Amino acid sequence: MKKILLFILAVCTAGIVVAQQYVIKAHVTGFNNRAKFYLKDIDADADIDSAVIQNDHFVLKGKLAETPQSLWLYSQTGKNYYYVTLMIGNEDININGDIKDFPFDLSVTGSKTQDEHNILVNLTKEDYKKRNILVGEFFALKGDSSEIKGRKIWKVISKIDSVDDVARINFIKNNLNSYEALSELFYLKNKYPKDTLQQMYNSLMPEFKQSR
Repeated sequence: MKKILLFILAVCTAGIVVAQQYVIKAHVTGFNNRAKFYLKDIDADADIDSAVIQNDHFVLKGKLAETPQSLWLYSQTGKNYYYVTLMIGNEDININGDIKDFPFDLSVTGSKTQDEHNILVNLTKEDYKKRNILVGEFFALKGDSSEIKGRKIWKVISKIDSVDDVARINFIKNNLNSYEALSELFYLKNKYPKDTLQQMYNSLMPEFKQSR
C-alpha cells in the first residue's frame, strides 16, 4: 500500500511540474529546415531558449520565473527578420501559420493573457503594417529630394502613431484589469497625469496591484 501511495504521489508531482513550465509548439511553413528560432525575455533583453525547425515544426520548453511574461519569438534568415510577440505564462501554447504571417497574422492560442494580447494586436496591426512600409520607403530614399520626401513620410508616420496611441489608451481604459493593459500603461504612463494614474491604480483588483 505504501508503494502505491508513493507512486500516486510521484505521478501527481510530475503532473504539477509539467503544469509549471511553458511548452510552445509551433507549426510554421516557409522556413528552411535548421532555421533557428529564439525566445527572448523583453525585460531582461536576453534570449532564454531556442529551437531548430524540422519539417515545419519546433518545440520550446522551459520555466518562467514570473508570469505572465512579455516575450519575443524570433528568427533571422539572411537579411530578413521574423518575430511574433507573446504574453504568456507557464502553459501550453500553439503557434500556427506561414512565414508571410509574421509578425501580426499568426494563430497563437492556449493562453488567456495571450488572447488579451491578440486583441490589442488586431486593433493596431493594420496601422503597424502601413508604418513599416513607410519606414522602409524612408530608408530607401536617395537623391537631392530625399530630405523633403523624408519629412513628408514622417509626417504621415506621426499621424499613424497618434492614432495608435488613441487605440492603446482606449484598450487600457476598457481592459484595465488585465496584464496586457498594465503592460501598455507602463509604456504610455507619461501620457497620463499623476492623479489619473492613482485613480487607475485604485481601480485595480488585488491580483493586479501585486503584479510587477
